[in-house]
Amino acid sequence: MCFQGFNPNDSIKMECSHVFCNRCIKQKIQKRCLKTNEIEKILKCLEKNCLEPMTLDNLKPVISYKLYLDLIKMQLDNTNLSFSYDPNKIQCGICLDKVKIDDCLTLTCEHRFCVNCLISEWTFKINNGQVDKTLLKCPTVSCKIEIDYHILKGNLDKKTFDKYEKFLLSHTLLEASNKGEQKEKTVICPNPKCSQTSYIWEEADLFKCPQCNLKYCAKEDCKGEWKLHQGKSCQQFKALRKNRSTDQEIIIDDFEYIEKNYKKCPVCGIPIENTKNCNYVRCESGRCQKKTVFCYLCGESLNEEKIKFHYMSGNPFLGCKKLNNQDK
Repeated sequence: MCFQGFNPNDSIKMECSHVFCNRCIKQKIQKRCLKTNEIEKILKCLEKNCLEPMTLDNLKPVISYKLYLDLIKMQLDNTNLSFSYDPNKIQCGICLDKVKIDDCLTLTCEHRFCVNCLISEWTFKINNGQVDKTLLKCPTVSCKIEIDYHILKGNLDKKTFDKYEKFLLSHTLLEASNKGEQKEKTVICPNPKCSQTSYIWEEADLFKCPQCNLKYCAKEDCKGEWKLHQGKSCQQFKALRKNRSTDQEIIIDDFEYIEKNYKKCPVCGIPIENTKNCNYVRCESGRCQKKTVFCYLCGESLNEEKIKFHYMSGNPFLGCKKLNNQDK
């Protein structure tokens, strides 16, 4: 810029490899600040035909601290950011918008994004057959954690999720074929009221359906209800089965046990067992992710405020006022 010789220690090399002395950089930046408040023009490389921007880290050792802070503020103003903090909102890492936490989804890796962005990204990838775990993963570049199966099921529409399962099965079989071994298999829940499709290790003996919680033998030629099968070989169970009317009766017996001892979440429908004797229950399914709470006695959705008025004496370990009023 000044065409004078200078000490290399008194100069800065830009990202574009151009080198300028500290004095020229300082003078040029000050002049630009007087002419415009457009940060892109101020931080443009000093070389006339170079379009590469300078970074504030480049300038910090040269310019005054006040000018450095002014440039930071200018940069924030130009990107519509604010120093204000709203504890009920976070910045989505995909669209970069400030989004309410209730409109966001937390993945198993603890990274959080707005639901609309995630669904749009998942739908696009699934429609293009990109269901491999290296592709259908957390959007954070440095994160390699794949998207949980139940999170996908709880948030995608049925048509898209069915397409995902179809592509996933084809991909799994192709991958196993290429390796010369098949480590997983597809199982369909024998519960006539469920029929959930799942993928399990091919040598597994027991499987618990994630949809209806029914436990059954994972062997394809058995699929016996585990409450009667446990501790017995498949042959022993088949002999016992002959004394029962039908396989379906055995399954329905266990399904009725689930219906009697579990309560379905009013939002996602997943059966939940009350293990703490507290009637204020929080659903931890992939879809609800602890956001849904409900009364275990009557099934009504609740929030933190309603708990004071919903239970007897405001105590969730006591009875439910709603059921108490019905009994009267």
